[in-house]
Amino acid sequence: MDQKNTIIGAIIIILILVGGFIWWNNDEASSLVDKTPTSNDTASTNNNSDSTDIAVKAYTQTRVLENGKYVTIVNLTNGGFVPPIVYINSGESVRFVNKDNESMRIATNEFQNTPLYAGFGQEKSVGTGGTYEFIFSKVGVWGYNNMSGSPKVYGIVNVR
Repeated sequence: MDQKNTIIGAIIIILILVGGFIWWNNDEASSLVDKTPTSNDTASTNNNSDSTDIAVKAYTQTRVLENGKYVTIVNLTNGGFVPPIVYINSGESVRFVNKDNESMRIATNEFQNTPLYAGFGQEKSVGTGGTYEFIFSKVGVWGYNNMSGSPKVYGIVNVR
């Protein structure tokens, strides 16, 4: 009987440890996605990161508080949009800054069968140093591109 109780006790301990490990990993992963950044947040780039980690890091590195509202900054460089994927909350804006030598004209584009975002797009191109800012009020994943650039570069705004 003692051997049977010992085996049952060991199985219970193993189940508790495995359950705790799974719970801890799920809690840690969800805290990355749901993190509300502050102006003091920093994140380093890891070449082994998947696209979700890249987006979360970009979220904390490019989001600034201005006049009580968050603005996410996306730079257009000669290599494309930096960061190419951003996460924002509904009602927040994205400011596109032209740091390229060519002109910039941001336009919405279809992303994986998601419809175009009506009203999202610049009317006129801007040169180096120019900006375009847009407030996203619709939840969804929205694709965009630089219509003026050659070759075209693309980015994604994920609004939650």
